[in-house]
Amino acid sequence: MSENETGDIRTIPENDFKSETYIIRKPVLVTFIAQDKPRGATKYSKQKSMVEDEDSQLKKLEVDIDVKLLDDFFRKQFTKTPVVELHVNNTYDEIHKYMKAIEADKYDGFFFVFLTYLYKERNKKGELPCLKVECYDSAVPTEDFMGMVKKRKDMALKPKVFIFQADDLDLMTPNIIKKATGFGEIQKQMKIPTDADQLMIISTLPQLLTTLRPVTNVVIPTASEGGGMVGQPSDESEKVTVRKENSLLIKAFVDVLEANRDVDVFSCTPLINGKVEQLKNALGLAGEYGQDFVENKLVLPVVYSTLTKDLHLYQ
Repeated sequence: MSENETGDIRTIPENDFKSETYIIRKPVLVTFIAQDKPRGATKYSKQKSMVEDEDSQLKKLEVDIDVKLLDDFFRKQFTKTPVVELHVNNTYDEIHKYMKAIEADKYDGFFFVFLTYLYKERNKKGELPCLKVECYDSAVPTEDFMGMVKKRKDMALKPKVFIFQADDLDLMTPNIIKKATGFGEIQKQMKIPTDADQLMIISTLPQLLTTLRPVTNVVIPTASEGGGMVGQPSDESEKVTVRKENSLLIKAFVDVLEANRDVDVFSCTPLINGKVEQLKNALGLAGEYGQDFVENKLVLPVVYSTLTKDLHLYQ
């Protein structure tokens, strides 16, 4: 199919149409679209780890630790092994070309996971007109990515889940941004998806937020696999072991859905946000950077849904 708007209308069995749950008979497609580092910079690059699991379609690849955790999660969660694809440092045109070429009739569901960075571009009035995330060559509104599959007739009545982990790097310098506005301002200008059967979850809490934790604080609760350990030199004579920790949204997503297999995904989203809140508070940042920073700048993920049925991963 060359264009999203073309193609035959999908034939939907009557029982599937009437079902209160999305029926997953074929594999789901899990697509990771990842940026290794912010555009034009090397600081705050994503943490990586080698995939050693022989059952993974990403085996022997060094990937973002959030990719590694989610890859393991999805393979364990679905009874039918999902198809997993990884695209790293792609341009907007490359992503668009990929999305158009998806053979949707092979799958009964779609997860598009964007692991990238938030881009803040103000207009002449100083406003943030929309939420943009980074590709390799440009910054793109999130709704543009969702629009790439919006009119696909062969995806009708199939769940399409978009997860945006878009690191807001301003949050990595909390002593500087105390008077700055954060995701809450952008959120007011966001366009809500209107196409049916979509779920969008967006978090701007950066993956490296945990590195702001005071060294005397206890380790926060982690997901089942945090990406491994890495040795970093503290001085000429010794090294300290630092744990690579996943983004708070990705940790919470995995922990909550693993613990609530009998609950549909959308109904789990308040629990996911509650888990993010727990993980955020456990960092102990208020004493160092102030309660205002923790409560008003470290905004919880935003969820929008037009799902028309319950989505259960374990079926």
